[in-house]
Amino acid sequence: MQGEELILRPVEEVCDRTLQSFDCGVIELNTFLSAESKLYAQHGITFTTVVFRSSDPDLIVGYFSLSADAIRLNLTEQGDLGLPFHAPILFYPAVKITKLAVNSAFQSQGIGAKLIDLIEGLAFDGPTAVRLLNVNAVNNPRTIKFYERCRFMASLDAEQRKKNQPRNKRRDPEDETVLMHRDIYADPQHIC
Repeated sequence: MQGEELILRPVEEVCDRTLQSFDCGVIELNTFLSAESKLYAQHGITFTTVVFRSSDPDLIVGYFSLSADAIRLNLTEQGDLGLPFHAPILFYPAVKITKLAVNSAFQSQGIGAKLIDLIEGLAFDGPTAVRLLNVNAVNNPRTIKFYERCRFMASLDAEQRKKNQPRNKRRDPEDETVLMHRDIYADPQHIC
């Protein structure tokens, strides 16, 4: 896979049989791609991009789904955005990664990180302003570490909500998500 070109195709252009052959090891992600992704795209909820290798354009390497998003700023944040000018904004424009999965045969080979970089490039070079990439990461150590390696940080708002929950309420950590973000303007390669 090293150095091989990846081919991106909208889910609508991929045949159902190919979508059904995808297996990332997570039933919910497999089912979304094969049974729901086209419906979500048809109704403007989230757009899914399917990724193939140039050497095997029929084998899905992975996929990602994106939606528009925004991070609402609290009063303190509005006054201290760290910008070199005053900007009376109430939110940061963002792109939400609603789904991201890599074929089981290609996991732990850096494909997920490549997909994140592709998503950042699409967001940064797109026709609309985007400051952040957001994701509600499944709260398990492997997933959180992956996003941290990809320079995502847990949202302070998410941490505050966790602290405010009653202590006696038992939660299943596998069912929770952690809101994480990556500031694409914090990357020196994007700043002129």
